[in-house]
Amino acid sequence: MIATSASLFAFGLIRLLFPDNTPDVGQLLRTPGPYFRDQLPYLAGWSLAVVAFATAFAYFGGRYFPRVEGGVAYESAWWRVFKNADKYETFVGCELIDGTYVGGTLWTYNATLDETGDRDIALVAPITYRASDVATPVVLEDVSIVTLSASRMKFMTVAYFDKPA
Repeated sequence: MIATSASLFAFGLIRLLFPDNTPDVGQLLRTPGPYFRDQLPYLAGWSLAVVAFATAFAYFGGRYFPRVEGGVAYESAWWRVFKNADKYETFVGCELIDGTYVGGTLWTYNATLDETGDRDIALVAPITYRASDVATPVVLEDVSIVTLSASRMKFMTVAYFDKPA
């Protein structure tokens, strides 16, 4: 909308400065059929010019003007969630598709840009586990590291804590 408005504004400015070298919009509105038939190539050329200007304006505006911060990301959600994992102790809780829960401190994760089911994360002890048919989670005493595949996850929760001194 901005590009089209800018293009029409530019056309209006050119029309104001050079009225004899631009289509007569007033005549086009008063007698559209005859004016359009008589001036078809001329109108087509100017229409193409206005659309080309709007397209170029939109392209360069989108490419070079600063972007507004927001929800559109050009990196993976995992990377955005875990990018500060080296600054904080990051606790991750994962509910798997079968209802099982596994939680632990993030050790490593796959930072691939593609959000596929092939990605995985590794959590280190203490590992918390809750089977899908049990209400209370337990700490797995003899487990140091657990890996989880993204293809088996329903969702994950993340909590950041200050690293111990």
